[in-house]
Amino acid sequence: MAEFRQIIERDGPFASICFDSSHDTEDSAHQLELRWRSIDAELDGAGASPRIRELLEQAIADRPATEGKCGRLLIADGNEVLADQRLPNPPDTEVVRVSPLPYLLPLIEWEAQRVPHVVAVVDRVGSELYSLDEHGAELAKSLRGVDHPVHKVRHGGWSHRTLHKRVEETTRRNIHEFAAEVTRLADTVHAQIIVLAGEVEARSSLHAAIEPHGRDIVEAESGSRAPGSDPVALDAEVHEILDRVADDRRASVLARFAAELGRAGGLAVEGPPRSTSGDRAETE
Repeated sequence: MAEFRQIIERDGPFASICFDSSHDTEDSAHQLELRWRSIDAELDGAGASPRIRELLEQAIADRPATEGKCGRLLIADGNEVLADQRLPNPPDTEVVRVSPLPYLLPLIEWEAQRVPHVVAVVDRVGSELYSLDEHGAELAKSLRGVDHPVHKVRHGGWSHRTLHKRVEETTRRNIHEFAAEVTRLADTVHAQIIVLAGEVEARSSLHAAIEPHGRDIVEAESGSRAPGSDPVALDAEVHEILDRVADDRRASVLARFAAELGRAGGLAVEGPPRSTSGDRAETE
């Protein structure tokens, strides 16, 4: 899929469609076929060329709907399909447009929701890592450090104090190895946020060992590497954290949009009547 700027810089006209592509009933395939016929007729009536309609039809056929509720956004010009994105939810209103400019709002909203991140569930001897990159690709891996000695004794003399130091040094080495791997993974997926969970002392030490490099690092109260631990609470907390980041990103996009609206010659316009008269992207 082309980037926003690449899409905007192409010459129109563009056909932009955003519709319910859910596959959650026995006759979903038939319903999708009927939906496409209706969209195709509307595109034809709006002046879309046969080539654009053919490209969109082929793109829909090449990527069958997945199970469950979802939406789909496609943007095409006369040469190729420039965007073909499945959306997590069906749109409130079906959109079928043929205009000099592409309709990008659903894509912008979807991008705002997709926050590249890394989750590390850690204790003194291991860490479970999970990441999501900007393209939605997931990765999970386990790390294992040195596990002897890592448990301190409560009483004793000189030999026990020596053991304490060995425990602390082993734990320190493990944490720094984990920090290096978390940083490497965060750099690879261009993570905007790192969520740390697990043993309180271990995750605090890991937090201190990670260089932020402009990323937010958040410690979660849920999550453990202990056998039988329930991941549901951690998943819920991670989603809450990511939702806050997504809301901040969306607010930032809208703030920039509002600033451009208020500026003479700005890069944003509202609604088809104004946006189709210039050379800027439609957002409403």
